[in-house]
Amino acid sequence: MKNKGLIIFITILFLLSSTASIIGYIESKKDVNEKPPVENKESITYEYYLEDVLQTSIPINENTEEPTYLFNRYQCEDNISGTFNEQEWKFIPDEEKNAVCKLYFVKTYYDVIITAANGSVSEDNQTKIARESDGKFIVIPNEGYEFKEVNCSNDKKATYDSKNSTLNINVIMEDIACKVNFEIRSLRADIVVKNGEGTATETVNYGESVSAIVKPKDGYENPKITCSNKQEAIFDNNKLSIEKLTDDTKCTVEFVKVKPITYDLSFEELDEDTKEKLQIITGSTDTVKVSTDGSYSLTIKPNEGFENYKAKIVCNKNTIVPTPSEDGSYIYTISGLVENTKCTITAQENTN
Repeated sequence: MKNKGLIIFITILFLLSSTASIIGYIESKKDVNEKPPVENKESITYEYYLEDVLQTSIPINENTEEPTYLFNRYQCEDNISGTFNEQEWKFIPDEEKNAVCKLYFVKTYYDVIITAANGSVSEDNQTKIARESDGKFIVIPNEGYEFKEVNCSNDKKATYDSKNSTLNINVIMEDIACKVNFEIRSLRADIVVKNGEGTATETVNYGESVSAIVKPKDGYENPKITCSNKQEAIFDNNKLSIEKLTDDTKCTVEFVKVKPITYDLSFEELDEDTKEKLQIITGSTDTVKVSTDGSYSLTIKPNEGFENYKAKIVCNKNTIVPTPSEDGSYIYTISGLVENTKCTITAQENTN
């Protein structure tokens, strides 16, 4: 019995050992016939640029309905091509390689800052302009100032329309800051004088006063003054003045001819001594009418034997200077009357 049990035990051990060997053989054959998949370790390295400036991560649109950024272009090594999926916001290459792909992004809108020197910027101006769009901004000069120049960042060109007070910037593709400079207007006043003197040209800054000395010629006064561009001038004591010049102007000062006034010119009766020595050749001692712009003349000649005498005529204390003639007579001209005038005529020995 003992031998029979030992034989059964040994048989069981043999069977277990054989089964294990068979299983090990099958597994070993399986490892030989089935190779494990090889992992692809090649991958693209991405660099992200916003407005051509390297970023630490890809620019992300927080609001997809009104995106802040747009994909612009890509540049990959080894001629790798692909497409950018706007919905998933990622680049999908046609193949994976150990290479670098640069992805470029741009802003949807750009900040535009407008300032002014000696002027003001409209509060209604847009501060954000869509990429590649034109911008128009209202910039108004202060009173008396005009456009001088505009300077923009990165040498961006801009133009100013003085008629509409508008700054124009074409094709905006970056953040921009522009300053519009205005300068005080230099104004010209042309003064033209008729029937007088004082024609001149004056140049001053906006708001300054203008003055010039203007004088009428004899027989003229009370000037008529007209100025262009709604400028107003006053005349006082031969001085033309514009208190505040606000535009270029031409002022014409036209003096008006004085209407003559007539005065009485009379003479004292000649005494006997004067009658003896002198004779009146032309004119008379009768009362006559003489206007302010007129004159009256007497020609007086000494009588025979009194050749060394001539007449002395005094009118309202003013002595009339005669003009000698070749025949020995003298001409006395009385002019410039400003009132009724009475004259005296006496014989006076000629000491010349």
